[in-house]
Amino acid sequence: MSMRMVAVLVSCIALQACSSVPRSERSRQLAKLSVAYNVIAGEPVRNFRFGHPMTADALNDRQLVVRVWPQMKWLLTVEDDCDLGKATSRYYVTSLQKRVSVNNDRVLFGSTEFHGACRIRQIQPLDMDDVASMSPRG
Repeated sequence: MSMRMVAVLVSCIALQACSSVPRSERSRQLAKLSVAYNVIAGEPVRNFRFGHPMTADALNDRQLVVRVWPQMKWLLTVEDDCDLGKATSRYYVTSLQKRVSVNNDRVLFGSTEFHGACRIRQIQPLDMDDVASMSPRG
C-alpha cells in the first residue's frame, strides 16, 4: 500500500464522527483532512474552468476545497496573511469568464457579508477517487 493511500485511510478513520464533535476536535480533524488533501492533490495548475456554482469549505487559514462540477474538486491555497479559518459560513471565489486563475482571482469570505479577500496563490486538482475514499460513511 502506498504512503498516499495510508494517509488517506488514516484521515478516513479520523473523520468518522465529524458532525457531532466539539470545536477543538473538529479543528484537529480538519488539520488531518488538510494533510490528506495535500497528499492526494495533483500538480499545481495556472487556472481551471467551471460551469456550475461552486461550493467551498475551508481546511485551515490558507486552504479551501472547492467543488465546481459534480465530480471535480480543487484545492486552493491563498496568500500567507489570510485567515480563511475564521468562523465563517460563506465563501466566494472570483473569476473571469468562468475561469479561476492563480494570482488574478481571490477568495472572498464572511459570515453575513464578505469582509475579507485573499489572493489565490496555488490551484491543485483533487483526485475524486481518493477524495471519495476519505468521505465519512454512514
